[in-house]
Amino acid sequence: MSTPPAKKSKGPDTIQLTSSDGWSTLGEGEKAVVVARCNTRELSVSYKDGRTEVALRCDKGAESELWWCYASFRLIARYKNAYGDSHFTGSKLWLNSWDPAPHIVQFAPFALACYSVEVQITLAQEDDGDSFRVRSTLEVTDARDGCLVCEGQKLHVNKQSLATQSSYFNALFFGDFKEKNQNEIEIKDVTYEDLKSLIVVMYGGAVKSITVDTVAHWAQLADRFDLKIVEDRVVNFILGCDFISIHQKLLLSEKYNLAMLKERLLSMYERSDLIELPNSNEYAQFSIDLTREMHRKLAAVCDK
Repeated sequence: MSTPPAKKSKGPDTIQLTSSDGWSTLGEGEKAVVVARCNTRELSVSYKDGRTEVALRCDKGAESELWWCYASFRLIARYKNAYGDSHFTGSKLWLNSWDPAPHIVQFAPFALACYSVEVQITLAQEDDGDSFRVRSTLEVTDARDGCLVCEGQKLHVNKQSLATQSSYFNALFFGDFKEKNQNEIEIKDVTYEDLKSLIVVMYGGAVKSITVDTVAHWAQLADRFDLKIVEDRVVNFILGCDFISIHQKLLLSEKYNLAMLKERLLSMYERSDLIELPNSNEYAQFSIDLTREMHRKLAAVCDK
C-alpha cells in the first residue's frame, strides 16, 4: 500500500446515504447497490450476507483515471424504536486509483428490519492541482474545421477543442507559425495509427494498448504532444504496475517529464531501494541533478 503524500487538503465533499434510499428492502444474500455521486466520484452502499459495505470508485467517464483522496466513513445505526440506542462506527482511508485492491469498507452487520442505517462519507482531495485533474473531452458534434495529415492520411479535427487540451496543438493552430493558415497541416515523426489513437483519447476513448512494453512509447507521445489526459493514464498504469521496478519508474518519470510521478516515486523509496540503486542499470542513466538527489536521500537514511 502506498504512503499518502503530505499535502494540504482542500475543503471536503460530503455525501450521505441512508437505508431509506432503497437498500433496506433487500434480503440476505442479495447485493443491494445504491449509487450517489460526489465530485465526479461514485459511492455505493451494499448489504450482502449480513454485512454492510461501502465502496468508493472513480467515475471513468469524462474524467482522467488518475486520482487520490482521503475518505472518512461514518456509519450510524439507529434502532427504529424511538427509545433504542444508536451505534456509531467509523473508518478513515487514503484511497487512490492505482492500488489494485477494491476500495471497500466493511461495517458491523445491523439487522435492517430493526435499524435505520445511515452512512456518511467525507472526501478530501489534495489541494495541489494534481490529485484529481478533470480533463474536458471533445464533443463528437464539434465542427471539424482543421485537417491533420499523417503518413498520407487525413484526420479532421476541431482546432479549438484540441487547443484547449494541448499546448502543442494550441501553438500549431493559433501560434505564430505558418501552419496556422494552412488548410492541411502535416504531422511528422509519428505514425497515423498513433496520432489517431491520441485523438480518440481526447474524445474520451481509452488507451487500449498501455502495457509494460508500450508504456514508454505512450509516455513519449504524451510528452511530445503535451496531452495531460494521456499522461495521467500513463502515470496511473506505472504506479499500479508490479512488473516495473521503482528505478525503472523513476527513470521514465525523468525522461518524459512526468513531474507528479517523480514526486510520488521519490516519496516511496525505502532504505533497501536506495542501497541497491547504484547497482541498477537505470542509475547510470539518471541526470546529474537526480543522481545528486538520490545521493542525498541515501546519505540521510545511512546516517540514521
